[in-house]
Amino acid sequence: KQGTNDFGKTGYGGPCPPGGTHRYLFKIYALDTILDLPAGIDKKQLLKAMEGHIIDQAQLMGKYKR
Repeated sequence: KQGTNDFGKTGYGGPCPPGGTHRYLFKIYALDTILDLPAGIDKKQLLKAMEGHIIDQAQLMGKYKR
């Protein structure tokens, strides 16, 4: 299932930066359960549903240059 992205649409929007190098941060969570959530939820709803279930987390940084 996919949630609502920053563009207000369901699904992945992908980066489309202007020229130059840009950093992208990805937050990765390990949960102690599988969340049964409806399609189209937003980030705030997802983070609320994950409360109390996060057993570890990490951050991955990638660079993209156009």
